[in-house]
Amino acid sequence: MFCSQCGVEVADAAAFCRKCGASLRDDVAPPAPQPVEQQPPAQQVYQQPTPQQQVMTQQRPAATQTMRHTLGATKPVQPAIGVAVMIGSALAVIGTMVPWIDFAGATANGFDGGYLTGSSMGDGNDGIVILLLGLAAGALAVHYFMKPNPLLSLGSLILGAAAAGVAGYDLVRLISDIRDGCGGCNVMDYLGFGLYVSIAGGAIAAGAAFMGFRREGSM
Repeated sequence: MFCSQCGVEVADAAAFCRKCGASLRDDVAPPAPQPVEQQPPAQQVYQQPTPQQQVMTQQRPAATQTMRHTLGATKPVQPAIGVAVMIGSALAVIGTMVPWIDFAGATANGFDGGYLTGSSMGDGNDGIVILLLGLAAGALAVHYFMKPNPLLSLGSLILGAAAAGVAGYDLVRLISDIRDGCGGCNVMDYLGFGLYVSIAGGAIAAGAAFMGFRREGSM
């Protein structure tokens, strides 16, 4: 026997076609299609955090807040700048005690005003002024080891620059006096190194204080 729908050969006693499922008898209804069983959508599985993860999650915000509070409350000091200002101030002071002029074995430092005519202070004892300016700049530099203060840094800057300025002015006037006194002699043969030391020391103190002033002003 052949199926009337698809023409495939089937057994004579078959009620349905083995290929297309068509009914081969009028009194037998074809089987109803079975509904496809729908599976529920996949759900995300929630994993309970371990006790260690819970402790780390709870401690992390507290640790972050503590770190921020500590950084906000701590004001950084600048010991390196303070040391530089003090070294410069010390050099400015030392420069007043070493020879400014050396002639025929006779030396004079910043306190021997008789050798320094036409001084900026009028009496020839500018070494005292440079000494006081250097000591004051070094004293103000102590704050670099304690608490930043831009006003004190500005004070060290002004005092260091003033010490270098006075020493530089005295150097220029001293060179002029030597030239007027000895004519065409070599000025460098009569100059000591005291003024150079004071100028360098004041400049170092002023430069370091300027760096401290900029850093403290930006905090």
